[in-house]
Amino acid sequence: MGVPNVLVSIGYAPNDEALKLHSIKPKYLAERKFYSCRQNNDILKYINSGIDEGDFLGYAGNREKSSGLFGENGLLTKTAIKDLRSMLRTTDSNIWHAVISFTEEFGGKYMTSYKDAMELLKAELPAFFKSIGVAADNVVWYAGLHENTDNQHIHLGFFEKEPRFTGENCKGKRYRFGTIGQDALNSLRIKIEERLTDAGFDLKRSRRNLTDSAQDTLFHLQGLNDYERELKRKLLALYRALPIDGRVSYGSKNMDALRPQVNEIVNFIIKNNPNLKRDFDAFCSDLARFDANRKRICEDQKIADSSKYLVSDKYLTDIYRRLGDKVIKAALNIKQKGDREAKKCKTDLAKKRADKRHRGYLLERALRIGADVDDEAINCFEEFRRRLAQANYERLVEEGVIEAE
Repeated sequence: MGVPNVLVSIGYAPNDEALKLHSIKPKYLAERKFYSCRQNNDILKYINSGIDEGDFLGYAGNREKSSGLFGENGLLTKTAIKDLRSMLRTTDSNIWHAVISFTEEFGGKYMTSYKDAMELLKAELPAFFKSIGVAADNVVWYAGLHENTDNQHIHLGFFEKEPRFTGENCKGKRYRFGTIGQDALNSLRIKIEERLTDAGFDLKRSRRNLTDSAQDTLFHLQGLNDYERELKRKLLALYRALPIDGRVSYGSKNMDALRPQVNEIVNFIIKNNPNLKRDFDAFCSDLARFDANRKRICEDQKIADSSKYLVSDKYLTDIYRRLGDKVIKAALNIKQKGDREAKKCKTDLAKKRADKRHRGYLLERALRIGADVDDEAINCFEEFRRRLAQANYERLVEEGVIEAE
């Protein structure tokens, strides 16, 4: 039996004064003091910047030990952490504290940044909260991804905003008691692993990483690298060659001569984005396997011409059409903006300034087009994979391997 890829442990710190659950034992008082941020070394410092610097929130936000404290809307600002600490100090709710840990190999592959952790929790926590009897809209949660150990892990904390829990012998509403059943924890562990290994989730991770990379390049530019310079040149050449009249899209007749040029730009972007190239190659492999199986079935069924039943060419053509339209749209934007600037110019100096602004805009579009193409490519992959899965399901039903749902 192998080691589980995902482990989840959850504890809680009750408010003895409000809930009267314990006889105010020193252990529980100390835990509550730590998790409710009533001491210098508290939970927020622990998550944010390291226990040596103070509390739990501090530890979780240490950039050497953690990606920083985040919630469902992203990394928490200093003001947001201050507000959170205030809520923790005043709430009468249980404060739950959890650790979601991963094996070294699994975490290194699927938990590459705090954004992976944030997207995972945003996707899975609502159902988990429902399973333990609390409303997702009545919960404040906060977390941090710790990367300073061999196995990456997420520290998660949450508490209820107001008492909404009701019971048979309960007069009015109260906060939920702390214990969480093993079934809920087991379900959460299973769903976390399924979520992280899901192809769609993995593709979204690649898309996000590429988009972030493009944005970082744009806002921290220190000179053009070879990729950006060449992409800018290719876009410039395309926009100068675009037809003046008629419909301008990948499939339009007046783009026949320029379509190879558009495909060249698409291939150039794919080739120079490692994650996108990996996903593109994987998708091509999926298509090849699907068609190979179709050919085998056609042979078994004595169908001489299997070409009409194959999907690779059709799907790849559609991908290039959709990605090509993104490239053409970028080139059109460049052209239209340049034309508008030119019309405003009445002097040579104004034309020089307009040309400088246009070169800057061209650079910006060149940097962003990679993210646009990547985004559309991932949408294509997800859509076509769903189609392939549906086609495979229908085949299995037809062959009697499974029953239709």
